Amino acid sequence: MTAGETIAPEWKTFQDPISGVKVQQLTNYKGHSHHFYFTNPGWYAGDQKLLFSSDRNNRANLYSIDLNSGQIRYDGSQKEEYDFPHTTGHIHSNDFKLIVGDGGREVRLWQWNGAGFDGPRILCQHRSSMHIQQTHVHPRFSPDGSYVVFTSDVSGYGNVYKVEVPAFETLPPVED
Repeated sequence: MTAGETIAPEWKTFQDPISGVKVQQLTNYKGHSHHFYFTNPGWYAGDQKLLFSSDRNNRANLYSIDLNSGQIRYDGSQKEEYDFPHTTGHIHSNDFKLIVGDGGREVRLWQWNGAGFDGPRILCQHRSSMHIQQTHVHPRFSPDGSYVVFTSDVSGYGNVYKVEVPAFETLPPVED
């Protein structure tokens, strides 16, 4: 698919057998499609469009759906791919200049250098078991990028932690 290519609506509507409410299936493709994780809801254009990921064409890509017409649009026009050094799990970035991830036992940072990513550097240990979804680290920057919040069950229960983000160069490198 090329960026901007559209797909006809795939909507199906049915009534929930338990509650009787109307349920609208927005995508109907023989592959996986999913909305963004709760930290990145994907609503835009005045909540009239929704971004989602789908593995159409055997690769996860970004799509949008118009919630009024049902039209699906391949939205890969901004797609850029780069080598990403070291191991990571969930990652987040506000502006692509600095990325936070939860690889290994640490919360890690990567910094964009104009051609690729430097790092990772260790922001802090998270020591989460990640045995259940509620205790996955899922690090996320604050809106201004000055701190990161994450989850850990190091105390025995899942709790939320906050850590300030110092200058990237001051942090120790990850040695896998």
